[in-house]
Amino acid sequence: KYLEELRREIEKCGKPLNMVTTYPDYSNPDPVQRKRERLYSQADIAVASELGASYVRVLAGQKHPGTKRKENVKRAVEGLLQANETAKQYGVQLVYENHPGCMAWEYPDVSTDPEAVEEILAALKGSGIGFNLDTANAVTCGLDPVELLKKYYCQVTTFHITDFTYDKNGNCCAATIGTGKAPNREVIAYAEAQGFSGWYCIEECSGRGLSGMVDAVDFVREVETAVK
Repeated sequence: KYLEELRREIEKCGKPLNMVTTYPDYSNPDPVQRKRERLYSQADIAVASELGASYVRVLAGQKHPGTKRKENVKRAVEGLLQANETAKQYGVQLVYENHPGCMAWEYPDVSTDPEAVEEILAALKGSGIGFNLDTANAVTCGLDPVELLKKYYCQVTTFHITDFTYDKNGNCCAATIGTGKAPNREVIAYAEAQGFSGWYCIEECSGRGLSGMVDAVDFVREVETAVK
């Protein structure tokens, strides 16, 4: 009942629900917990489908202590491919993101390792799972988002456009999109030059409220228009 009501509210807004973001820990070394995570993903996909979402953003999982990159990548890919079978049944597309982790997790994401990102993308090629390229995450995880985009453009389905800077103590913090260290202008310009027709999902984290969102939307549109 709640989901039916929520979908009606979304439809009243006149904008599609583009993406639902989820946080599966596919790399968990505990086989019982990995099974739980996969079941959680199935439920997330079902809910996203009922709400009319086109995409479900998925992650690789955490870098648990004592684990190595290759085994983390293997588990992550297994979990992603299994979840993809469910996504196909529900008519939504999974998009893997290069992610640093989240506040609810104890450990960083497997994808903080640049080699892991490329190994996962290589393993997913041809599976139907897209790549949600996050511009700021790429930089903070030691990757050049423009070069990453050029190399894996054929897999890029969606973007998370966000930005960051460093405070006086050298700590990474959110910035208004278009003013920070992420090369968003270059990323969008390259995608537009290739004829990209998908979604730029704006992650406005500067804490400026609606004005920050308006500025972010204006920035993305200005870059799109300049290229066209």
